[in-house]
Order: sequence, then structure tokens, then C-alpha cells
Amino acid sequence: MYDTNLPNIFLLFHTVGTVLGKAEYSDFLVVGQGSTVGAQNGIYPKLGKGVSLLPYSSIVGNCIIGDRVSVGIGASVYEKNIESGMVVYREMDGSIRCKFKQRCWAQQHFLIDI
Repeated sequence: MYDTNLPNIFLLFHTVGTVLGKAEYSDFLVVGQGSTVGAQNGIYPKLGKGVSLLPYSSIVGNCIIGDRVSVGIGASVYEKNIESGMVVYREMDGSIRCKFKQRCWAQQHFLIDI
């Protein structure tokens, strides 16, 4: 959206097809192509520091995404809170899973600790 308040520090890759709605964003946001952040019933998500959306991933609706969360290729977070330090990914059967990972994907793009 043209009036979305993005954080002071962010990185957008290949932005074709990316839609960033009026969510609450924090610094060190990294977004790949085809990703979506949007509302459900007028409620937008809140994203923590160091959140990454890999290509064709999405975060939609009333959810709080912790710090250093990576949403993997093609994975969707829909009205679900995600704890800090997690990776959200899509299994071969299409199910969405989460697991803890020490280092977030966004960290490789910034020269200070997130």
C-alpha cells in the first residue's frame, strides 16, 4: 500500500507481486518476491524485529510474529502467533510447521546482531 509505514531498516528482493499492507513492522525486515502481508476483517499482523518473508510466503490477519522469525518459501501464517526465533515452513504434504532455529534468515543481510 502506498501509505504503509515501513520500518527504518528493511530490504526488499525482486518485489514483483509483493503486497505489504498496513501491518506494524519492525527494523531488519526482509521480503522476497510474491510475498503478502495483509488484513483479515480489518486486522493486520504485528511483525517483530528481523522478520523475513521468503518468496511467495504470507502473513495475514490477527497475529503477532516474534523477533527473528523466518517464513519459508510458500508458507503462510494465518491468524496465528509465532514465537521469536522460529522458522515457519511448508512440508511436502502442504502442512505448515514451525521449528526453532538459532540464526534467522535476515541475519545474513545485516552486519549487526538482530
